[in-house]
Amino acid sequence: MKECAAGSANEEAILLYVERLGQFWEMNNDQTAQEWCRHLQWFLEATGAEYLLEKQAKRLRSDGFFLQEAQCSQIYTKVMQVLERIAEMMPDTVMNVEGFHGILSAGLMEIKLGMLPPALDQVTVGDMDRSRFHNLKALFILGFGEGSFPKVTQDQGLLLEKERGELAAHIQLAPDGLRQLYDQQFRLYILLSAATELLYVSYDASPEKGEAKSPSLYWSRFLQILGRPAESSQDILTQAEPEFQQWCESEEKDAQLQKWFQRHGYSERISRLREAGRLEEESISPEMAAKIWQPESWELSVTRMEQYARCPYAHFLRYGLSLQERKLFQASFADDGRILHGILEGAGLLLQQFYDKNTDAATIQKLIEELFKENEASYEQYQDNSRYRYYWRKLQKTAMRALASLKSQVEAGSFRPEYFEWGFGSGKGKSLPPMEIPLSSGQKLRMSGIIDRVDVLQEDGVTYVRIIDYKSGSTEFSESDIEDGVSLQLPVYMEAVTEGLRAQGRTVKPAGMFYFHLTPQIQKVDKPMSEEEAEEKAKKGARLSGVAVNDPAVLDGMAKDPQQLQNILPVRMTKSGKVHGSDVSKLRTAQELANLSQYTAGKIAQLAEEELSGCIRQYPYRKDSYSVCSYCVYREACSFDIRQEGALERWAVKRRKDEFWKQIQEVALDDGNSQS
Repeated sequence: MKECAAGSANEEAILLYVERLGQFWEMNNDQTAQEWCRHLQWFLEATGAEYLLEKQAKRLRSDGFFLQEAQCSQIYTKVMQVLERIAEMMPDTVMNVEGFHGILSAGLMEIKLGMLPPALDQVTVGDMDRSRFHNLKALFILGFGEGSFPKVTQDQGLLLEKERGELAAHIQLAPDGLRQLYDQQFRLYILLSAATELLYVSYDASPEKGEAKSPSLYWSRFLQILGRPAESSQDILTQAEPEFQQWCESEEKDAQLQKWFQRHGYSERISRLREAGRLEEESISPEMAAKIWQPESWELSVTRMEQYARCPYAHFLRYGLSLQERKLFQASFADDGRILHGILEGAGLLLQQFYDKNTDAATIQKLIEELFKENEASYEQYQDNSRYRYYWRKLQKTAMRALASLKSQVEAGSFRPEYFEWGFGSGKGKSLPPMEIPLSSGQKLRMSGIIDRVDVLQEDGVTYVRIIDYKSGSTEFSESDIEDGVSLQLPVYMEAVTEGLRAQGRTVKPAGMFYFHLTPQIQKVDKPMSEEEAEEKAKKGARLSGVAVNDPAVLDGMAKDPQQLQNILPVRMTKSGKVHGSDVSKLRTAQELANLSQYTAGKIAQLAEEELSGCIRQYPYRKDSYSVCSYCVYREACSFDIRQEGALERWAVKRRKDEFWKQIQEVALDDGNSQS
């Protein structure tokens, strides 16, 4: 009681109040929650509980128990908050002792005390140029690689070093490159001498684009001071990595290549491969794969099959385990694409009006503004700050340019948009039946999808079909991407549309399939241009990317004026109306497009059967400097590292275009002979 008396004015009053409170708890009369809380608050205030806890916290701090001191200093406030909330939530609720005890216990159990690190131990993160560290026990320097230590200085501007030296005698200039280098060396020296017990320096040796990442120029100096030898080249990946991976996958391994790899840092990895005998592939049993994928009810999108081709493991994480990326309240490139797709879909019903009438730019701009206003509620993140609002206005301008380009391309020819967001499959809102692909097991794989736009040309009883797929990125039509299975949309869409229209009794011929870039491509120029020249350059930047049929009816339908065809396709016409000799190879025949659709169906069947076999291997796709791992949302869950034993990447096939079209022709002939 002496402790209590120190925090109260009258010890006898406390004793009396404790006695009465004891009697209060023994009463059987029910009380309201507000009355229960009020009596407890009075009791805590009368006993000096706050003072006692503060005194205890000071004692703990003086004894060096900082965590316990932080807990003790929060208890009184947290308890009072629980009592206040109970009184606010149920002020007039009548309850007995047991009922109030249960509610109070539940509230106290939810109390969470925030613990800050003790003052004597802390972690400080900073930059070498802007931070100053003192009295450090341990120092960790991360990213000590080439280009970071020392930093690569940018171009100093228009002045030469000699000119800077002459001007420095009269005016004060910014430090030149040599002075910046000396300053960085001095700051690095100060930083390295700041640690008193531990100095840890590291750099990232993993490749980003296939080439090795080197340490800083000062790394060898560190090793020399520590008396350690220079690192072996076996720890660094070289440009020979793609060839080594292909050699590992080949059934007949070239002996001369093996000797070369052993002499150039691959001996350890070759030894591991020899001990293993083969590379183990991650897989699940076909029975488990059948339970997960349920092929009897399959109706897949083309995007899903492309995802499997890019990486079976990422496909398994997304469609097998249903892992989803954490959504953040921010604008993204994916949101940009969805917005532009939605705007063009909303404008689709009015596009015919634009093409058939001489609609001015002001009318189109008004339509775009109205459509964006309707979508503001769905994309609130673009209204969060000034930066995102600027992006929102920029997207409006992008949509305006895209719609104007589409309008001019259609007006130049005889093709007219007939279907927008045209779906095929068995789901709701699908106008065409699903595309069926037979598998070797006798099952049929059904494909579904939505086509952004289908243009039609009626000529002599024949319906010519042009497929347009909108892309917000820099996707280009590539035969090698089709062969690799990572870009299959256009051939599938063409097959679904032609078969669907033929089912309606039409005579259908494919005219072409193309990507249209919603975001304009940056055009490089060597000299100033007039407004007319800039407009002509911009038209070429908005050209369709794809493949067209070498048919006079098709080319005339693309552009009534042959000289305007080069603004729609990368194909030039002579004055006589014929395709320029060097551009004939860019066009294909109708039979070749049919062969392409057949080849694509076979590629999808191959991927589906591999999926049903249970393959969920970490086998990411790489094309030149592009790797799917760089943009994969499952990087943290996957932790793929090319330096791990058995880790491989699937490199893109390098084949000339004429060889590709010859190959699919041979595949079509083989399939025809096998069927006959």
